Amino acid sequence: MTVGDCVKSTTPDDIVKPKVKEVLIDGRVYDVTKFKHPGGSIINFMIDADATDVYRQMHDRSKRANKVLKALPSREFGSREGDKKQFFTYGEVPAVSDDASTAAPDSSENEDELNAIKVEERKKNAERREENRARNEKLIKEFRELEEQLKKEGVFDPCIPHVIWRITELVLLHALGIYVRHAYGWIYAGLAIVGIGQGRCGWFMHEGGHGSLTGNMKIDRRIQEFFYGAGCGMSGAWWRNQHNKHHAAPQKIEHDVDLNTLPLVCFHHHVATESKIGKKLLKNKLYREYWLKYQNLIFGPVTCLLVALGWQLYIHPHHALRTKNYIELVWMALRYISWFLFLPYAFMSSYGGDSPGLLSMMGYYLWYVEVGSSMIFINFAMSHTHLDVVQKDEHVNWVQYSSRYTVNVENCYLVNWWMSYLNFQIEHHLFPQCPQFRFPRISSRVKEVLERNGETYKVFTYWEGLQVTFANLRDQADEALQQARIEATLRKKGMIDADHDALLQKEHGKKKSQSVAKPYLRQEAAPSNEPTPARKLETNGSLSNMSPQRRVKLYAVVVNQLLDQLLTDCFLEVEDHIGNQRELSNSYNV
Repeated sequence: MTVGDCVKSTTPDDIVKPKVKEVLIDGRVYDVTKFKHPGGSIINFMIDADATDVYRQMHDRSKRANKVLKALPSREFGSREGDKKQFFTYGEVPAVSDDASTAAPDSSENEDELNAIKVEERKKNAERREENRARNEKLIKEFRELEEQLKKEGVFDPCIPHVIWRITELVLLHALGIYVRHAYGWIYAGLAIVGIGQGRCGWFMHEGGHGSLTGNMKIDRRIQEFFYGAGCGMSGAWWRNQHNKHHAAPQKIEHDVDLNTLPLVCFHHHVATESKIGKKLLKNKLYREYWLKYQNLIFGPVTCLLVALGWQLYIHPHHALRTKNYIELVWMALRYISWFLFLPYAFMSSYGGDSPGLLSMMGYYLWYVEVGSSMIFINFAMSHTHLDVVQKDEHVNWVQYSSRYTVNVENCYLVNWWMSYLNFQIEHHLFPQCPQFRFPRISSRVKEVLERNGETYKVFTYWEGLQVTFANLRDQADEALQQARIEATLRKKGMIDADHDALLQKEHGKKKSQSVAKPYLRQEAAPSNEPTPARKLETNGSLSNMSPQRRVKLYAVVVNQLLDQLLTDCFLEVEDHIGNQRELSNSYNV
């Protein structure tokens, strides 16, 4: 018998996965079991959930999406008993843990009292869940009412003059950078201006990817593909597939792809300590002590550049080739042809001299990409990465994702331009298809709705955002390294083995199951009546019949299990202490 057998928690057998995959949209339940979603696996995020707001915000301008939706098998919401419980589980408050079940002595005289305590606790938990469900329904209702009001006021209407201005601005930035290099010979200053233009191409294509430019999804996507391909050397189709997952579940482990950043950067220690790749990397001393430890220092000058080059030179071209998206390959090729064949002549100084050679242009390209990638990735990191994460089996609703797991940066003209209005991240996550330049106009109304319903509306100054972001990179690395060192020490002393790993995994899952609602958990796991080895020895009356050698072996097994359990509890307490300290640190920073 192993240590893991002594602890009973929810097993895969207790989890009944639905044979039919259903989503709730605008009062109808749609069967998507056999539906192949054009956007990929993102639809699985919404199984057994109210997907109304996700669908509206992702497909509001798509006529084709509405036609496909109507063709799916569907039924009226409420036509089956239990629909409300099935589809309105998002955002439930954690249940009060049943401490009495473990704290009370195991004797018959206390059994009635213990059962009464359990019944009372379950009743309180049910009341809390119902209250929270009602609060969330009110929050969603007011959000949808605000959305309808904004649409009637024309806030979501496209603005073609603004689109023309944005394109003109991009052309002027690139022309200005080339002129500064040609007229004054200021190579790095000129390339920095062109690099800022590259970053602005990234912001502009972002709006095209969300369909908030012209109001026509096809035109917006063609605009996105050109400016992202030629301006940034990347694929718009790849970006849409990944970025929409981020919007559907920001900061959610194994859902938000922006958390899957290893090995280059670790935005949250869970990604390093609980994932397979993270555990492998933490075993490497070179990675631990010379990369992860100093990630806050190398994020801007090194990590951002490596991410951009990896996207430009492999991931995005490979995706375009695999999906046979040849138009994007044309735009990417146009970028490199322009840089290495035509720009060397434009970079010739007006004072004379030869045009830069191939090696010089490659060096200039690295500086150009460094400026643009740092501009994009650092500003993005300010909006999410220092916030808490959502566990993979935890669920919150669309509005709570925006309120709790995004943060705004101050509203001022310079920041609005520098971040292209994506400093209004809360508004952007609530209304991704709304033209971004209108966010300052609606921010006060969004704040009012959130705060009226008990949600937060977080705003930093730009410098506060930078400080918190880089401090988080440092703290998350320290936390991951500390946990890795503790585990390595225990393993070295032979105090952790495969049984301990399985036990810790079960304990971690058990803790989460007590604090969050699991959408596929159809029945509560019955408490185990399996006696412990020690209880077996006391009750089966077999000790007196055993040989001394056998008796010693059984006592050794019991003592070993008790020591293992004590060690496991201590290790979990260390993890909890570290997590509590991190929460206090985050609260202080905010």
